[in-house]
Amino acid sequence: MMYQPTQLDTVASELTHAAISDLAHRASIEINVQDVPQLEASHALLGAGRRMYISHLPRQTWEASIAACRAVRDAGYEPIPHIPVRLLSDERFSDDLLAQMADAGAREALLLAGDYPQAAGPY
Repeated sequence: MMYQPTQLDTVASELTHAAISDLAHRASIEINVQDVPQLEASHALLGAGRRMYISHLPRQTWEASIAACRAVRDAGYEPIPHIPVRLLSDERFSDDLLAQMADAGAREALLLAGDYPQAAGPY
């Protein structure tokens, strides 16, 4: 005997779909600099204004992170760069970096220790 879906099954399926859709619309998004070329295609799935975290991978330059912030902003999203504080050499460098990221469209940053065994400065 073959299972016949009931009205309850249909309602449950619709609720599950709605819950997944809601979760996807509220989920945080993270990219790395290699993902920047796909930003334009992301408009089909993501609404404008979404917050988008930008990772800072080992051996990545600050210039690449700044360029990614600008590209994310230009694509209509809110860039939030990861800043591994162990890579910051001093307060002046930190201030300059934050100013450049702000100029590139970042209004927030995610400060994290990072996966670096030695700190470059006091942080």
